[in-house]
Amino acid sequence: MEIRYSHQLIEKRAASRYSVALLVEFEHGGGWTHDISITGVCIETDQQLACGFAIRFFLHQPDPQGWGIRVQCRGLVVRAEQTLDGWRVGVMMEGIRFEG
Repeated sequence: MEIRYSHQLIEKRAASRYSVALLVEFEHGGGWTHDISITGVCIETDQQLACGFAIRFFLHQPDPQGWGIRVQCRGLVVRAEQTLDGWRVGVMMEGIRFEG
């Protein structure tokens, strides 16, 4: 009997992620999105946020015509890792609201 092992990495996230750089604003800081999905967002920031922290933040979508879209989000920090120039924080989304 021959057993073969596959070394493929299996994506365990519930939804596809998209690399998008949007300005992020929250109460004591801000940053930029690294990637986003329908279930969460990865934020690059200079603020250290602990796992389990409930966060409310705004995503700013620029618009070439000057109207801009602001999305109010709330979620739970589920991952935080230090990078060379700050923190990369994973947030599981719990709610969003679009503003004009």
